[in-house]
Formats: sequence, C-alpha cells, structure tokens
Amino acid sequence: TYYTNEISVHIKNLALEKENIMIKDFAIEQNYPNPFNGMTSIKYMIPESGIVKIKIFDILGREIRVFDEGEKGVGMYEFKFNSGELSSGIYIYSVQYNKKILSKKMLLMK
Repeated sequence: TYYTNEISVHIKNLALEKENIMIKDFAIEQNYPNPFNGMTSIKYMIPESGIVKIKIFDILGREIRVFDEGEKGVGMYEFKFNSGELSSGIYIYSVQYNKKILSKKMLLMK
C-alpha cells in the first residue's frame, strides 16, 4: 500500500459554464438568508417539466401556507417567501415536484 499527502482537485470555471448548466436531479437549496426576518428566498432546480408546489409547515407539522407554482420547465427557480404575520420559530418548507418532495428547515426571527 502506498500513501501520499498530495491530492488532486479539479475546479470548474463556473463563469464559462454558466450558460451550459445541465440539471440532472430535482434539488432544493437552503433558504437564504437563514435565519431570516420578513423575506427569504428558496431556490429549487427541476430536471424536466412538471408541476411545482411549495408548502410551509410549522414545527408541529401543521400546513401554514401553500403556493402553487404551476407548470415549470427545466431550470433553476427562486421563490420569495414573505413570512407576514407568522411568529418567530422554526418552520419547514417543502418543494413538491411531480411526485417528489424535498424539505428543509428555516428559522424565522422577528
């Protein structure tokens, strides 16, 4: 067995590849900012056309809001969420794309 301290890292030039990004899987990003006060952004990526819904739940799993984004094509999207009159606390957002659902936690601090 041979060990070395060297590693090889390949970093792509995202600026050059920005126009040719291929989305292979359905994915969501962590909301930003998090924690947030008032407004936050939720980004999601879909690999092919489909119906998208975004749901917000409280920490007990109760559905607080539902946003029907409708039919979306392949791409990356940004959804702006205004917390309005919601109180401070931990919330869960889920993005439903066709029959797939991905969820993450977010923290509202007023």
